[in-house]
Amino acid sequence: MSDDPNRSAVGVDAVARESLIISYRSLRLGLVLAVGMLAVSFVAERIDAGYLRGSISSYFYSPVRSIFVGALLVIGFSLVVIHVRHRWEETFLTLGGMLAIIVALVPTGIPVCEDGELPGTSPNIRCRPEGAPDELPGWVVTGVWNNVLALVVVGLVALVLTKRFAPKRTGPSVNELNLVLAVYAALLLTGGLLYMAWEGFREHTHIVAAFLTFGCVGVTAAMNGWFRSEEENPKRFRDIYRGVVIGMVAAVVVGLVLVAADVEDAIFWLEAAELVLFATYWLAQTSQHWDERTA
Repeated sequence: MSDDPNRSAVGVDAVARESLIISYRSLRLGLVLAVGMLAVSFVAERIDAGYLRGSISSYFYSPVRSIFVGALLVIGFSLVVIHVRHRWEETFLTLGGMLAIIVALVPTGIPVCEDGELPGTSPNIRCRPEGAPDELPGWVVTGVWNNVLALVVVGLVALVLTKRFAPKRTGPSVNELNLVLAVYAALLLTGGLLYMAWEGFREHTHIVAAFLTFGCVGVTAAMNGWFRSEEENPKRFRDIYRGVVIGMVAAVVVGLVLVAADVEDAIFWLEAAELVLFATYWLAQTSQHWDERTA
């Protein structure tokens, strides 16, 4: 063991940097693996049940539930905590992450039973008979209220911690940071109050949050595809990001046409396409920034 304190300090710094790099890479890869775990769970349930449900969101009322909620929480938290270099890109990733958490915690209504599928009893409800009211079961409503309260409270705590520990040299100015944190706090409080007080808001929270989540990710992909220099983003990556954006828009257009034509499982395939495109975008981002020491 060396007696030179400077040499020892250099060694410790190198280990610390390597640990940070490994943590950064693991965070990015973990998000993609969460999507993969969700896909495997869907396939397993499809094989076991013998049919597809009408949408990915409706798998909340199936054995996929735990993976569905857990994977979306992982994705949401990863998008919130990961740091990127450009302010607006990070803002949209943070908003997308917050919305993904809401998608996880606030489920869609109970789907209509497929042919031969039995409704089940609470809390193992899988579907509802044709013509039955599309109401959330009592245990789901109770859980959602609990979860939304926890999200708002902890979200506000996280904003306070961000204010306290944000870098002073490389981060935004104090006024910019205060403004951004105030906007996030207002969104959290407004969303929580609207959910508690407005039934119409509760009924559409899941679908709107899901749509906006993909929208936020699409905006960041567009930023990287069209608004970054060759030095920042090599052409091969910009082409991928542009393809992701075009694919996301095309999937929405085709999906809406199929829904209007009453094509079976159209919403499921629309959501599945958006998930695949999201994973493609994130894999490209991870590959591009894999060896960056200051990413």
